[in-house]
Amino acid sequence: SDALLGRNGGDEFCILLPHCTFKEADKQLQQFTKLPKTFSYHGKKVAFYISLGYAEYPTFAASPSQLMRCADAALYEIKLHGKNGCMAYRAGLSSGVRKQLGFALKDISEHLPGAFIIYKADKKDDELLYANRRCRSLLPTRDYKGKPCYALLQGQPAPCPYCTNARLTPDKFYVWEFNNPSMGRHFLLKDKLIDWDGRPARLEIAVDITEQELLSRDTARKLETERTLVECIRRLMDAASSREAAQAVLSCVGGFYQASHAFLLELHASGRSVHCTQLWTAAAPEPLEFPSISLSNGSLLNRLLESPQAQCILAERLGPEYRQVAAQMQDAGVSALLFAPLPHTFGRGLLGVANAASGIDDTRVLESLAYFVGSELSRRRLQSRLEYQNRHDALTGLENRLQYQRFLAGPIPAGPI
Repeated sequence: SDALLGRNGGDEFCILLPHCTFKEADKQLQQFTKLPKTFSYHGKKVAFYISLGYAEYPTFAASPSQLMRCADAALYEIKLHGKNGCMAYRAGLSSGVRKQLGFALKDISEHLPGAFIIYKADKKDDELLYANRRCRSLLPTRDYKGKPCYALLQGQPAPCPYCTNARLTPDKFYVWEFNNPSMGRHFLLKDKLIDWDGRPARLEIAVDITEQELLSRDTARKLETERTLVECIRRLMDAASSREAAQAVLSCVGGFYQASHAFLLELHASGRSVHCTQLWTAAAPEPLEFPSISLSNGSLLNRLLESPQAQCILAERLGPEYRQVAAQMQDAGVSALLFAPLPHTFGRGLLGVANAASGIDDTRVLESLAYFVGSELSRRRLQSRLEYQNRHDALTGLENRLQYQRFLAGPIPAGPI
């Protein structure tokens, strides 16, 4: 009832409680701060929050003006920690924080598009001192006061082994990039040492460049795709035999997808089953066993052969109707298969990789190479068939006169003819 209320200016008010102990005031002020506060505007309730700092006379002050400075220092300390709180003055708080950091730090950093963080640069104490709005939006909790940086920023139970505190100086910013797995974002970071009330602290500005990083990775992946295609086609055309050509392509495609195996499945002459005609195996894994697989109208392989696009099969996602296929994949140590159909000029067949560790969502290389390898192998087989027909009698299958003349034109081995 004997409290004195005054307005300092703007949105700042001052309350003097002349007959109240520190313990009583602390309890009342803490409760008051936590109460929800609203005002009405055009019939709508709008919530608002307060920041409150207080000090006791004569414990920390010898005069009214000094008491005001102590309460003011506590007020701006709580503002620097994100507002909406209450703090008592304690030894070590400096009223200079208001002049040096209060308006400049809060007003400017709160509207920065990037995260702005200050925390202690001490191996034994990594407590967060300040975080702007953007940084607070990335943290798992808004209550960051007194919590270590490695827990809030990195989701780690202990100080990070890659901490760069040792590289920081007060003279210039240390610039680096970091992919934060806890936040799922990629940041460009600028760090330096600053003085925070007489103790070393780390000032960090973090700019989220996740979208740029994804675009950069996508561009790099496209360039790698083009290089792989060009190299595969070159090796395909330079190969001396069909088998060598197929192995060259399987090696390229297996390396591109970082797969354990790459293979070529072809339809049997009977048209009732498929079998593996070419297999490439990475250095470590054991060769896969591909038995001849019978086809039926409902079989998974039959559906893959009819599909115009590449298909990915994950053992863990196969439905109950393909339980046997999933079991066979798991027994063979295969978790994923990626298939692309060969062109119809080649006949029914599939180009595939097993256990792809990279690019499983990018089927362009597999689809393109399936077309090229199918077309090239078809051309080579047709050429081989024409050469055979050119040298053999169609009725008897024996070598014809042309082959005999070629034989005589070459070196004749010793012995009877």
